[in-house]
Amino acid sequence: MGTAMIQALQELKGIDSRIAALEALTRELSPYEWRVLGSLLNSRTFQFDIVGTVPVEIVALIFSYLDITTAFRLQAVSKRWCTLLRSPAVWKRGLNAWFDDNFGNDYGLYAHKAQKIHRFRTGKYAALVKLPTDGNPSGLLNRTALVEDRFVYLSSTERDLIVRDLRTRGSWQTHGDAREKIIAVAASDQLVAYATTLNVCHVSSLAGERKTQFKLPSGMFKALACRGCTVVCGGLFISAAEFYVWDFNMLRGKSFRIGYDQPPFVHRHR
Repeated sequence: MGTAMIQALQELKGIDSRIAALEALTRELSPYEWRVLGSLLNSRTFQFDIVGTVPVEIVALIFSYLDITTAFRLQAVSKRWCTLLRSPAVWKRGLNAWFDDNFGNDYGLYAHKAQKIHRFRTGKYAALVKLPTDGNPSGLLNRTALVEDRFVYLSSTERDLIVRDLRTRGSWQTHGDAREKIIAVAASDQLVAYATTLNVCHVSSLAGERKTQFKLPSGMFKALACRGCTVVCGGLFISAAEFYVWDFNMLRGKSFRIGYDQPPFVHRHR
């Protein structure tokens, strides 16, 4: 009997006629037979791995419509997905919409850039740093610097400088020789510099591995800036503005003056 029913179903042409036959058959089932049918259906899986079967170019097109980090997170689904989603064809398509750089096949760099894009799009910070301002928020915030993933700021006593990596959450700190107060802070992609009330400028590599210092007359740290391996500081005096440019690699510097009758000051005194 069962064989005859299967043959009859196989002889039906078209999906509509087969569905009509199944509907007619289910109307004849008893409650017990419905439970058996349900058990049979639950034992089967109807999942189909689309991503794992289509070409990598199609996978790249699909994931280009998703968040940039989705391809990174879904690598844990299976070995096939991991192989496909680590392909440069997939992640380059997402990065090209944000960056003009050529990342080559550096997957680690891709993952790092993807995390940056994700944080930017979702507004989720990588780390939270609370500044103990002790009622003087503007004073401390004026002496902070942000360079790439590193945040440079002062302690609540204004005597310690802290450099925190916002991505790894690691940090290091330093201070003046006599733990005097810090009056100015600057940083570049290679250096961090801070001046103290003793008119000393302390300069360190951004990782804190190499440290040195130089001293200048009073009033020369009204302005402090860094670029690359160069530190620039200066101040306004009665007859002229004086500046000092110091090279971290050469461990030497030079000074120069700009009179108030010269640009950019001449326009302000007319």
